[in-house]
Amino acid sequence: MGTRKGSPPFLWLPCLGLLLGSSCRGGENGGDPAGTAEGPQGGTWDVLVLNIAWPGEAAYSREDLAKEMEALASFIGANSSGRVSIAYDVTSPLTLPNPRSYYEAEKSDKNAPSTLMLDAMEAAAAAGFDYTKYGSHILIPSLGPGNNGAHGGKVWLSGLGGISLWSHEFGHSLGSSHSNGLAPDGAVVEYGNPFDNLGKGPGSTGHFNVRLKERFGWLSDSELTTVASSGTYRIQAHDLPIAGYPAGLKIRRDDASNYYVEFRQTTFSADDPGNPFVLDGALLLRGFNDWQYLNPTFSPQQSLLLDMTPETPLNWRDAALGIGRTYEDGAGGIQIRVVGKGGTVPETLDVEVVLSSTPAAIDRPAVVRFLVPQATTDSFSGSATFVVEAHDPDLGMADGSGIATVVLEIYNVKKEVPVRTSPPLAAPPYSWTVNPPLGRGGYVVLARATSAPEAGGQFNSLGTFFLVPGP
Repeated sequence: MGTRKGSPPFLWLPCLGLLLGSSCRGGENGGDPAGTAEGPQGGTWDVLVLNIAWPGEAAYSREDLAKEMEALASFIGANSSGRVSIAYDVTSPLTLPNPRSYYEAEKSDKNAPSTLMLDAMEAAAAAGFDYTKYGSHILIPSLGPGNNGAHGGKVWLSGLGGISLWSHEFGHSLGSSHSNGLAPDGAVVEYGNPFDNLGKGPGSTGHFNVRLKERFGWLSDSELTTVASSGTYRIQAHDLPIAGYPAGLKIRRDDASNYYVEFRQTTFSADDPGNPFVLDGALLLRGFNDWQYLNPTFSPQQSLLLDMTPETPLNWRDAALGIGRTYEDGAGGIQIRVVGKGGTVPETLDVEVVLSSTPAAIDRPAVVRFLVPQATTDSFSGSATFVVEAHDPDLGMADGSGIATVVLEIYNVKKEVPVRTSPPLAAPPYSWTVNPPLGRGGYVVLARATSAPEAGGQFNSLGTFFLVPGP
């Protein structure tokens, strides 16, 4: 259950699809983010709901917004297995200094109303709400129907919409792209995973998939089994858990990607309750190891559902691998067969994995963490100095271990190219001072760490939102 706010314990991750030009339906800016979790991430997360009073329109009541926040808190609490609790406040109705038409013109074709968010936060401060005490901000209503999105711990919603909308956009603010599908011809199908709230979106209340839960730090190594040898493994339904069994399987496919096997047992969509294919089978996904900034289609946060029955007309509804069926990846030397249910309460699933050879160790991506700024509400005026630390956990945990270079880039949230870029930083401390000053608005600073060749040579990124106030 949600409560009033506490202290923000961590750095919120942005959703950078609006920077990378990802396509999202209904004017939504989910897209591909830049972030990574280092171990389970939990505690109390603080959210401020910015209740906008547009001229001529009645503002939402605090009771209606609190109801939505309670549902969101319950959803996130269940997905994180109780690791996360959400504390929130709802502002009084806020009057902004400009009419809606001003922000409509400002949002551009990327639907990124940074000035709207900044003006709303300053209006909240004038009304007695210290927005710097919150790790995330939800602005409602935004600029009309379909204008939903998230970046840098900031969420804007066109209306109430229910839990499926709120959790979908909030998932983007945590650093996730959509839960997509991978067609047999290799094409990525946007919104291809109808069982995941970040796939189908509105109308779906399904848990985030195990790849995303891992990415958010909600599954520890002991809760997601990395398959190192052939055998039969029993997994729990990660949306209806039972003690003593892992939430899924992770199987190395190649240097760039892994398979994920998951099992579900709860209703995930109002228009497809009790889907028998999913309730009696396993879902197979592909996840990619590194953050390929110049190729956002295969970002690490992007989980791709495989359709085990592409020949049927049911599209992704029957994507699960049914009992007694086998999926074979000849090139990867992997066979996955669903043996049957475990007969437990709640139910479990037995999955046999056959490996043609002992898999190599999974190459873990670089870990990046901002030291300055420390929160997504930090403000800079004049010159700004950014400091990050980075390491590759395959070679060590100390700052700089296994890292070749770090590059920082600053983006105006309406643009897809950086407005400032640092020179490559070859050794810690990874620090960069920006001059001349930036103009008023909200920005994302992105830190990209590239691992040394002996650590795999892949790269990962982390971004955070910051403000530049002005007249």
